[in-house]
Amino acid sequence: MGETRVQWSSRVGFILASLGMAFGTGNIWRFPRVAAANGGGAFLIAFLIANLLWAVPLLMMEMVMGKTTRLGTVGAFRNFCGKKYTWFGAWIGFCTVAIMVYYAVVMGWALRYFVYGITGAIKPGIDSEAMWNAFLSDPRQTILFQFISVVIAGFIIYKGVNEGLELANKTIVPTMMVLLIVIMGWALTKPNAVLGLEYLYNPELSKLLDAKVWLNAFTQAAWSVGAKQALESGNSGLTFIYLTKFFPNLPGGTFFAALFFLALSIAALASLLSMFELATLNLQNMRMERKKAAIWVTVVGFILGIPSAYSSWFLDNQDMVWGVGLLIAGVLFSLAAYKYGIDRVRTEIINPNSYVYVGKWWNYTIAGFPIMFAFVFGWWMWQSITWYPRTWWNPFEQFSPATMVVQWVIVALVCYFANNWLANKIKTS
Repeated sequence: MGETRVQWSSRVGFILASLGMAFGTGNIWRFPRVAAANGGGAFLIAFLIANLLWAVPLLMMEMVMGKTTRLGTVGAFRNFCGKKYTWFGAWIGFCTVAIMVYYAVVMGWALRYFVYGITGAIKPGIDSEAMWNAFLSDPRQTILFQFISVVIAGFIIYKGVNEGLELANKTIVPTMMVLLIVIMGWALTKPNAVLGLEYLYNPELSKLLDAKVWLNAFTQAAWSVGAKQALESGNSGLTFIYLTKFFPNLPGGTFFAALFFLALSIAALASLLSMFELATLNLQNMRMERKKAAIWVTVVGFILGIPSAYSSWFLDNQDMVWGVGLLIAGVLFSLAAYKYGIDRVRTEIINPNSYVYVGKWWNYTIAGFPIMFAFVFGWWMWQSITWYPRTWWNPFEQFSPATMVVQWVIVALVCYFANNWLANKIKTS
């Protein structure tokens, strides 16, 4: 029995849902850290340019494929590029699920610290490192809060696009904006706040000559395309340790610590919903009823996330492997544009459906993406080798380049050999 195709109830609903999916824990804690380490205002300029040249064109291509095919990643690549390219969509779908399962763990961390905040556990003099280590070493807590996160996201997706995803984001986006504005206003009243603003908005333009600033900006922008890698390898707990110690030392800090971790939880949920929705949609496209698909995604997502909830070593490994894997996903979308015809995509699909004319600059950015990818990814791999000169070749080392390549190749081979089965399994429209 066919299902009625679900539409957004309004353009506002779609925009709010898109904004909700664009939120992420990385935008709250990773971006400020990377910006501070790379010149502040200079990095902000480079980041904005990187988004225009990298993230925005790819997001447009993703929307083109979604709007044209009305299918998830697997079916979209089959219909848009041809049957033999179905495995591209399967690889991207797997990448999203791989991030989803540990992202729920990160949301669980934020929820736990929100509970710490409202119960008064975050207070002056707290040994924040001991609190973090005690929590992280207790699987009963980490798995419990991972479970809570998965259930919340799963329930929203189970309710459907209009009554679940769209309605949730109509709440998430305004709530997020209010919380962040309140926290920002509070922060601006603190000593040296003006110095922080000057560092970010009064850039030293000479730092724009630093290649590291540009490479980090492009890497951050690339992660912004998808799930927004929440962590930076090796220091996933610094936010919880440092901020838990920092907040209580300021007037009203305990209250604002709770607000911050609430905002972090909501941001994580917003991104988690997009991943749950994509996984559910791919199963729907394989002729599974939506509610059943949502239940499957919730149950399997919880089970697959247990290793990350149990071991932060495993979570950090997966975060690096599949966070960087988003770069490859970007290449696959650019290859889809090549296959269809870059100018055809712009003139036949984008411009007829856009309020704003998109010029040939889009052609050049999409065409140049594989080159930019090769440069940025090559730089990142080279850095990784210099960080781990003795173990970079070992796929069983936590942060070695080899562990990324081996896992990517295994998944790619499985998707490739399942190509025809997947292509035939996906519904035709």
